[in-house]
Amino acid sequence: MKSISKIKTLSASLALLAVATFNLSGCVAHHHRHAQVVVIEAGHAHSAHCGHYRHGNRWYFVKGHAHGPRCGHHYVGGVWIIR
Repeated sequence: MKSISKIKTLSASLALLAVATFNLSGCVAHHHRHAQVVVIEAGHAHSAHCGHYRHGNRWYFVKGHAHGPRCGHHYVGGVWIIR
């Protein structure tokens, strides 16, 4: 009986790990696939609906993207970034 219990616990742990791994990678991979590298003009005011974000040393734009909770971007110092 103990081995069946261990197998169920292990299966549940592996399922949870798979879900957690999938959720961690979603936004970054999605946006880089569909994003265009762009040049942002001086004085541009970033908003929740501008679609621009910075990753590394580049600016990206995703048409129709709205920044918000759980989108994967963070508003830091007046710009949206990926950490």
